[in-house]
Amino acid sequence: VLRSLLDDTACNTAGDAECGVNYGATLLSVWSFARALDPAVPVLFPPMTPSMKYVEPVAGGLTTLQLLGIIVGCVAVLLLLLALLLVLLYRRRESRKNANAPKEPTDPVTLVFTDIESSTALWAACPELMPDAVATHHRLIRALIAKYRCYEVKTIGDSFMIACKSVFAAVQLVRELQQVFLQHDWGTGALDEAYRKFEEGRAEEDADYVPPTARLDAAVYQQHWNGLRVRSGVHTGLCEIQHDKVTKRYDYYGNTTNMTARTESVANGGQVLLTLATYMALSTTEREQVEVSALGAVALRGVPEPVEMYQLDAVPGRTFAALRLDREMAELDESSDAASASEASASSARSGLSQTIASVLAVLFGTFAAPQRTKALMPLCERWNVRAPRRGGAARDEESCRVMMERLAAKMSNVMERKGLLGSDRLFSVTVGSAALGINDTGSFVRTKGARPGSSVRFLETRSHRGSSAAALSAASDELCLGKSDPADKVHPPQEL
Repeated sequence: VLRSLLDDTACNTAGDAECGVNYGATLLSVWSFARALDPAVPVLFPPMTPSMKYVEPVAGGLTTLQLLGIIVGCVAVLLLLLALLLVLLYRRRESRKNANAPKEPTDPVTLVFTDIESSTALWAACPELMPDAVATHHRLIRALIAKYRCYEVKTIGDSFMIACKSVFAAVQLVRELQQVFLQHDWGTGALDEAYRKFEEGRAEEDADYVPPTARLDAAVYQQHWNGLRVRSGVHTGLCEIQHDKVTKRYDYYGNTTNMTARTESVANGGQVLLTLATYMALSTTEREQVEVSALGAVALRGVPEPVEMYQLDAVPGRTFAALRLDREMAELDESSDAASASEASASSARSGLSQTIASVLAVLFGTFAAPQRTKALMPLCERWNVRAPRRGGAARDEESCRVMMERLAAKMSNVMERKGLLGSDRLFSVTVGSAALGINDTGSFVRTKGARPGSSVRFLETRSHRGSSAAALSAASDELCLGKSDPADKVHPPQEL
């Protein structure tokens, strides 16, 4: 069918420009515009309305559910990214911690051991100052470790074990350590006064001993001494290097470690000793940058031959007593997790006074469940600078509590014995959380009734007769009262036992 698109007439010629071609299609009805728009043509189908519904879009944008979905999705993605970032940072941090650790067993390692002079006596003389002083001690040394790219192997109480790849970095570290401690504002003169009393007390007992600092002029003293006195020993050599797969930390064993520990043990507070091996490991240029004094051959405990020693003059003008060659140094147990340097003799300290204190602590905290007991003991460990063991499950909590109480007892017994030797009249206290009891050096015992969490255990001291209070303390422990019987805390006079 060929029809014109403009009117209703048929096309006679297929090539006419005004005609369309259907190319053989049948049953088609093609209307011209003229017919479609002609009102005279009858309507074939009535008008109809489409079934689809038209909804006008929300003028404000998304619906509430859509917004909630987007927010939840964004938060989830953000948390995932944050978790991934924390994992990466943790791994990088762990990697950075060990980045400065000497790892090659064929390369010499320079080890540094540090320790606070008379730390146990200081805990006895200045118990309220020592926690903050030791925390400052740790912070200053760790800053120097990071500065000179050395590696903190471990701390044992107030002692540091440091490993360095560079011998010169180790020497710079111990030299600046003395200078930083001298320049630091400790906020009190009690530490210096305690050191003076220690020296004067030794001079009274030993007629041949001359106090190196106690009788200095005040102006001269301030130029050379201030605050805690830290001794250091440095030695260089090959080590047996082990990497702990659990802690991801490196540790160093062997003769080099033992030699370093013994070198540190004979030094005085504020003194730095270098072995011949360390001094010879310095280059000629590096030796010109440090000032040392040759001390000659020194006999060390457990070492068959005397060792050539050099004193690093970190603070020019300082004078020291003779090396502490007669000191009975406790063997360093490198596999031990002892919490303080004084715990090196913990095996013998568990009897007598230490065992009695441990028994009192066990009774004192025995009414608590293991998790509560652990929570109450943690502040004590922190204040007494005693490291708590790792926790893990109820059984581990019980074991952790026992270990913490034994370590606290060992530390407290050392301090109490030291206070007995000092004959102190001081009153000191520690927070225990639930009850308070009093013990004096003569064996008297007092208790505080109605003690609330946050109250204090008070050790009321009189002039010591240089005797142990273990028996009296044991007898007094039977009278320990943990109940609340008085509305207010009050310390009763010591009872005669």
